[in-house]
Amino acid sequence: MKQRLNTWVYVLKRSLFDPEYYQELLKVKFSFSVKFLYGLLFFFALFWGLQFAYWIGFRALPNLPQKLNEFKSELKKAYPQELTVYLKNGEVSTNVKEPYFLNIPAFQKELENEKYSNLIVINTKAKVDDYPQYKTLILVTKNSVVHPPERSKSISDYAVTSLADLKANTTINQVQYLKFVEKIEPLINAVPTMLTVLFVLSITLFPWIIALFWLGGKMYYLLILSAFAWIIARIMKKSLTYKQIYRLGMHAVVLPSLLVFLMSLFNYQVGGLYTLIFIFWTIAIMRKLK
Repeated sequence: MKQRLNTWVYVLKRSLFDPEYYQELLKVKFSFSVKFLYGLLFFFALFWGLQFAYWIGFRALPNLPQKLNEFKSELKKAYPQELTVYLKNGEVSTNVKEPYFLNIPAFQKELENEKYSNLIVINTKAKVDDYPQYKTLILVTKNSVVHPPERSKSISDYAVTSLADLKANTTINQVQYLKFVEKIEPLINAVPTMLTVLFVLSITLFPWIIALFWLGGKMYYLLILSAFAWIIARIMKKSLTYKQIYRLGMHAVVLPSLLVFLMSLFNYQVGGLYTLIFIFWTIAIMRKLK
């Protein structure tokens, strides 16, 4: 195991810093390069796995029992005793004066951080385009539920879910709500166990699986990059087949992959940088090939 690791480190260093080494790589098997690239991606995935495990073990789990108890308590108090909502033939009606504002104090700070004043507003006389004026996360009208779109944080943007197609007649009150909470409580209680399982998997199984999928993506994109490299080889009058260039590419992508990975640690991205580095590094490699 130690010898394999030393060999991998040796290949890594020379793939990163020594363009002349690529002449030797023309003689290695395709499987050698695949295993090498998989090893690099495994270490990337293991790093993220360890980071996630740290968050679970030292941030999430220690305070989780107390937070879950507080969450369950707030959840049980969330539905007002006086409110009954009727859904009949795709239309909503209530037994309270509207607009009716439904808020949960424990979530109020998070709502305000997202520039919302209310969690849910029920107003069967409201129109869909009244959504921004209520500053609410969810607006329930007579036949629609208005909510934020998936990819926008602007309070003026909204998405609409129509209730017109719901043919079932339903009545929602506090009794039914508490029955629902009682049913999901075992799932809430299981959160610490699930996080513990994720903690173990994130440093054992997940890095291997993630690296495998990552490898597939890298090798697919390398098909395109190798086409550019093949053109560069022809311009520089290097008699290399596409297969040889592709195999060399599995080592050439190490440099851009590592740089992009390090930049991601600081949440810094530059569009096209990966491809640009690969092309310039390929040119440097081609100049050293005989």
